[in-house]
Amino acid sequence: MICLDRIFPEPLLEFGGGGTSSDIRYGLLRFGPVDAGTAKAKDVVRLGFVGTPKTIAAFSTWMQQCGAGVPGDDPLNPNFAPRFPGLDPKVGFRCRFATDPSWVAEVTDNELKVEAKQAGAVTKLADFFHLRIKALFELSAARPDVAICLPPDLVRKVVKPRTFSDDDEEDSGTNGRSGASR
Repeated sequence: MICLDRIFPEPLLEFGGGGTSSDIRYGLLRFGPVDAGTAKAKDVVRLGFVGTPKTIAAFSTWMQQCGAGVPGDDPLNPNFAPRFPGLDPKVGFRCRFATDPSWVAEVTDNELKVEAKQAGAVTKLADFFHLRIKALFELSAARPDVAICLPPDLVRKVVKPRTFSDDDEEDSGTNGRSGASR
């Protein structure tokens, strides 16, 4: 039997202007990041991308949709599904997100398929993306602050092994093992 003789309270997180909260969402919305209003605060976060034209376009569309804010989906329980304030520099992260064509490294599905078929595909794919991220930082004096990798499903399927659920076991009759008998 486990006996808990001491329960630690939820720690308070620090935010801009000395504000504190135990909820990161509330703290960011109300006070902003911890460096908000200081000389260290960034006004612009420069984003670089490595991905296929399709994944880069999908991410850009998603960022635009989030830019105006996302309403919470449960007005009766706003703490469980709070609204996202968007990417307005006056609220939330208190900065804007920018990109530039020189911070975008497009790759093709064919290049990724070649890497995915090799022995040690996970390592090969990681190296493939790493080289392109590195190039984003070497080619320009005005470098991105953050590089976001946007791999297609092809990469996800190679990197994340398939897991079997109970439904898969019933359908295949193999108990989650390929070709194995009981």
